[in-house]
Amino acid sequence: MNATKFTIGLTIFFFGPAQFSLATVLSKSQTPEKNIVKEFEQTKSSLLQIELSQREVLSSLFEINKNMKKTVTKKSKLSSERLLAQQESKKMAALVLELNQKISSQKKLLQQRLRFIYQFGDPGWLRMVLSSKSSAELDRLLRISVRLSQMDLRLINNYSQNIKLFEQKKKKFLAQLQDLKQIEVQMQTEEEALGAQNDSKMALLTKLRSSKQKKLLNLAQIRSEKENLDPEQKELLDLLLRPTFFEKKGSFKWPVVGKVKTPYGLMRDPDYQVSLFHKGVFLETNIQQTVKALYHGQVTYQSEIPGLGSSLIIDHGDHYYTVYVGIKNSHLKIGDPILPDQPLGQVSYSSNYQKNGVYFEIRHFSEADNPQAWMKGT
Repeated sequence: MNATKFTIGLTIFFFGPAQFSLATVLSKSQTPEKNIVKEFEQTKSSLLQIELSQREVLSSLFEINKNMKKTVTKKSKLSSERLLAQQESKKMAALVLELNQKISSQKKLLQQRLRFIYQFGDPGWLRMVLSSKSSAELDRLLRISVRLSQMDLRLINNYSQNIKLFEQKKKKFLAQLQDLKQIEVQMQTEEEALGAQNDSKMALLTKLRSSKQKKLLNLAQIRSEKENLDPEQKELLDLLLRPTFFEKKGSFKWPVVGKVKTPYGLMRDPDYQVSLFHKGVFLETNIQQTVKALYHGQVTYQSEIPGLGSSLIIDHGDHYYTVYVGIKNSHLKIGDPILPDQPLGQVSYSSNYQKNGVYFEIRHFSEADNPQAWMKGT
């Protein structure tokens, strides 16, 4: 074993994959593999940045989708209000017709009464009453209505009230229709803006996914370059250029053979009727099942959580972590190296889920990701 390989081996052993930098180890080396490793590190760094940007876009799309759902709910409510307004308009039309009939009938009676007054009274009085155009003028006439009989006073008063009621109802109805129209225009504007944002983010997401595929092809090409090196250098690069955790997305096996009882995502608590976001999955399985690691890594957290059992976090490098909660008979310690399919412990009973199984998460930095998207055949 040459000195370079020995140094790399010690670095991995003492510092683990999360803190291990390939470029740092070979920075002073003049061996042919240096350029391959450097190119690999640069491509991987670009790929990680694309992955972060993709997560940000997906997060934005999630928020846009939530806002669109709110807008749809508001539009549904608005449609209900519009239907109520239409029903109100039918009632209003019937009321207006009734008021018009009353006003017409009362006007005829007033004309008859005033013709009688004209025959026996001042002709100017008749002209003044018949030329009145508003309820205000009629109110003024009421002040001088002492010349009319009690029957005439009630008739004129009812006529005035009906005109006022008609004007009030008409004004209220028109204002209500105007408000509904303004709300509808506002909702349409919001919906169009959200749609434009969604289209823009989807276009960006498509572009990022295309770039990601190109970078993955670049990594595969870089790995193929090691075939031209001598066996010792090739053996070294097999270790250094091992596929990263995020490159394995969609090809992992579940840590236990079981059923996804509680999936990732938004869920509604049946007891408390509140919506909660489930950041992982609960895998229901036989209590004798062995919990296995997904990939190479290092134990960064191991502790007991009351009511949940032993909790284990494995760092897979590049800020990717897997979280296992509810395992027993685990003898791992912080700093222990982990291999793919390595036994981590056994399934235990979860008092939180009232079943035998294990709770499992995949995180990038501190953000949880849907584990099902990382598994083969799901």
